[in-house]
Amino acid sequence: MEALSKQSQRIRWKDGKDQELAEFMKARIDAGMSITDALKAFAQENGISWLTARWKYYQMQRKRDSKGAAEMTRAVRRGLRGQDAVGSEGQFLESLQRFIGASRASGVDILPLVKGLARFATLAEEGAKLRARIEETEREKQALQAELERRRFESGEIEDHLKTLLRQIDEWLGKSEVDRVQYLTEFASGLKREMEHIRRVIETTA
Repeated sequence: MEALSKQSQRIRWKDGKDQELAEFMKARIDAGMSITDALKAFAQENGISWLTARWKYYQMQRKRDSKGAAEMTRAVRRGLRGQDAVGSEGQFLESLQRFIGASRASGVDILPLVKGLARFATLAEEGAKLRARIEETEREKQALQAELERRRFESGEIEDHLKTLLRQIDEWLGKSEVDRVQYLTEFASGLKREMEHIRRVIETTA
């Protein structure tokens, strides 16, 4: 009996109250009332079960959502029809304007969506540039570190050769006068050899 009662209530709904329900719910919800409380208030005023009012309200919502999706699809098709051959920026902007106009004519304003996509594209481009700068900075950092390592190594080489020079001089000066004369040629060759090493290192760092 209860099922039959609910069915009969839904059948009796076909009395043109859809618009009345929609306006009632919008006014109450805008005033801050919850959907459930608004449905119960409507049901009480019209002498029907609030479950019936709820059934009809959500049925209307589903139809509205389906209609909106269909209108969006039609707007997209109208806006994009014949636009596959867009070949320049001017043509693209013209096509985009027609697309937005077609969507508005269908009652679906996609301009906020287009603006959002444009903003997203701008952010993506800025992000790509930032990543490129970060990568370039990292490459420069690595190159600088490599250069510092190379110069540190070359400085170490020069230092080693200078130490060798000083040792050879100390050794030669520590000899007797006779030995100094005897080992002068060998001493001079050693100095020349170390000086050549130092010169080559300096030339590579220039």
